[in-house]
Amino acid sequence: MQNNGTIAIWCVPKLNSTPTDLEVHFNYWRIAGDPDFTAKTKKTVEDFVEIGLLITDIRQIEKIRVYLPTKINRGMVEDCAPYLAQSQFAQGIFNEVFKITAPVAGGTGCIELNDKPNSVFCRVHSFAIGSQGIEPNELEIAAQHDGTVLTIERDAIQEACNHAAPAAPSYFRLRIRLKAGRDENPFVKVIRPLDRRFQSGFDEIEYIDFRMNEARTLPAAIEQRMRNDRARGGPVAFKLVAFLTAVPVHSELSVSNTPSHKMRLLEQSWNSYVASGIPEGMVVYHWKRESRLGVPISDFSAFVKLQTRRSSRKILVAYLIIAFSFGLAGNLAASLIQSLWDKSATPATLTKAPTVDRKSVSVPPASGRPAKDDTRRDTATVVGNQS
Repeated sequence: MQNNGTIAIWCVPKLNSTPTDLEVHFNYWRIAGDPDFTAKTKKTVEDFVEIGLLITDIRQIEKIRVYLPTKINRGMVEDCAPYLAQSQFAQGIFNEVFKITAPVAGGTGCIELNDKPNSVFCRVHSFAIGSQGIEPNELEIAAQHDGTVLTIERDAIQEACNHAAPAAPSYFRLRIRLKAGRDENPFVKVIRPLDRRFQSGFDEIEYIDFRMNEARTLPAAIEQRMRNDRARGGPVAFKLVAFLTAVPVHSELSVSNTPSHKMRLLEQSWNSYVASGIPEGMVVYHWKRESRLGVPISDFSAFVKLQTRRSSRKILVAYLIIAFSFGLAGNLAASLIQSLWDKSATPATLTKAPTVDRKSVSVPPASGRPAKDDTRRDTATVVGNQS
């Protein structure tokens, strides 16, 4: 199904492998949701997701696959290992204090995160980078069923296995930039009121719908591929799924399907984590689910509804122009209607004043004597003329 926010993550175990487990960390960064920041920065501002996979025993794994319900290309995928080589980001992601050992510059390898002396918390795989991005022999990107399947290949897994002694979890973390546009983002939907043009400010609704391995919303072919791949060897169970979203501080969390595990204001030190920078005052909400009593996690979902008040100089100017236009149009329409009414009402309501026939009106003499019979005199004169 396209653009429904459902991703799939699964491992292809080696033949006759023993059981192992993994953690999934999914982060959604809503940095394009702040129009003021987008207008100020000169760089391209895009939302992005990050997917982190912490595998307890990488030696039992042959490949790792991730299905995303949107079309992406190699240029949209970035390795996060260079950021984890910096202590402020590694400690911020895992909430631990680390001593970091980075790989040799210019080569593949791993980044060791040591939380205790002589103790490795995990090893972060550093992907080989070519001119087009991550090398295809380490990360395959293939379009499938209105989405994309990312496969961490054998070469990357083998490289991680080469650094598996002493035993420690292996960590892969990828960043995927999302295309701008209402129909391009499978995780965020924006609802704007229809009457927003007639208001000086309005409330905009956004909701983030994230689902992982939810069978009823996955394409049937992807679900079948997951079953076939998993059947090759021992089970790889999900022991923890963590979902984190960073949103602008002026966006208010109004609805959530489950209470958040924790929330905090994002520190300004994260500004260099993204090339475009990060809006000031981002709030981070964190949800997680852990397996209990040895029962692995089969699926995960998180629904977040945000309410944001939109008001700016641009919106206010547009509102004033529209209000003035409506007022002007109303006055012109009223004048036109009044003019047409006056023209149609004139013949029916106005009548001509009656004219006076002066011949039929007798004027009494000023002296008060009876008037002479002019009619009789005129008749006599006519008869005399005829004779």
